[in-house]
Amino acid sequence: MAASHEQRRTIQDLREARPGACSIDREFGPLDTVLVTGATGYIGSLVAEALLRTTAARVVVLVRSRAGLAPADRLAKLKNGPVFRLLREEQPARLTGFEAVEVSRHPRRKA
Repeated sequence: MAASHEQRRTIQDLREARPGACSIDREFGPLDTVLVTGATGYIGSLVAEALLRTTAARVVVLVRSRAGLAPADRLAKLKNGPVFRLLREEQPARLTGFEAVEVSRHPRRKA
């Protein structure tokens, strides 16, 4: 699901109004790895994008198969979405430090 015009505008407004609002407060170096859960959602994708844009850390996200899409396909769709547009244009090499780990649903236990 692509971000709506309103969501894209909100991201741009945040970056323009408060330049530090979309940055990470801690410095992560190239030897650091950050695990992000929920990265295929709206807030999680903003966190992942900010980490990639403002740090040198490797960013790993947990992704499930959903709606017939494999985790790698969902990550590719996310990378090509509107939240990552500036990163693709200004720092395309950083997207290589962004990878998915497949997770599966835990089977429900029978009582």
